[in-house]
Order: sequence, then structure tokens, then C-alpha cells
Amino acid sequence: MKECHRLADQMRLAYDGDAWFGPSLSSLLDLVPIDRTFEHPIPGAHSPAELVAHAAFWKEVVQLRTEGDAVADANHRDWPPMAPGSPSWASLRQRLDTAQAALLARIEGLGDSRLDEPVPGQAISLYVMLHGVVQHDVYHAGQISMLLKAFVAT
Repeated sequence: MKECHRLADQMRLAYDGDAWFGPSLSSLLDLVPIDRTFEHPIPGAHSPAELVAHAAFWKEVVQLRTEGDAVADANHRDWPPMAPGSPSWASLRQRLDTAQAALLARIEGLGDSRLDEPVPGQAISLYVMLHGVVQHDVYHAGQISMLLKAFVAT
């Protein structure tokens, strides 16, 4: 198996597969009550909607960076302000699913020979960045899990 396919496989597992760490990000998002997606049940924590928008944004940025775009201002735009209900939970989930599918297709077509290339504007390789996407999904899956526990408690 090519390394790009292994990376894509790990990304699938973290996002919507049967990962060893527990429920995938997508399966946890399926459990978020629709009427609570914009709530902040943990003081200082992001809402489920904010987390979904953030995760989608970074998948989009990573894809652009694999295409040679440095996306220099990404860190200044990764937590956009969100008004309750706008955009809708369904549209946020669709954006995340679309970004996931597009990035998977990009990774699988990337070619292992490119993995050691530097990320435009960054001091890391494409290989490290793509592993970071997997880690990002796992991290935010943990946050969603905690929010789900907080919803039950409130």
C-alpha cells in the first residue's frame, strides 16, 4: 500500500471509521442534538457548530496547501464568528463532509514522492501536515465527546 493511501485510510478512520481510540468525529457529531448545536455548555469552550466550521476550514486549508497555496492568513480566520442557526447545522455538516471527501481524493492522488516536500509558507513537510489533519480530527472528536457529556448534565 502506498503511504498516501495509508494516510487517507487513517483520515477515514478518525473521521468516520472504526478507530481504535473510540467513536469517530462524524459519529459523535451525529449524536449532537440539533437544537443544541450552537450552545456552549462548557464555559469557555466552543460550540459544536464552531468546531465543525473550524474542522472544515482546516481541511480546506490543507487541501489548498497541497496545491501550492500558502493560505498565509489561515490562523486569523480559523474560528469565524457564528450566530445561532447561521449557517445551519446541516450546511455545516455538509461542508465538513465535502471538505473531507475532497481532501481524501487529493491525498490519494498526491503521490508518495511529494510527501517530503515543504508545505508552502510552513516549516513542515506535506507528510507531517497530513498526519496533523488526522490528529486534528481526533482532538476535536474528544471535544465533541465532552460537549455531549455536558449536554446530558444540563
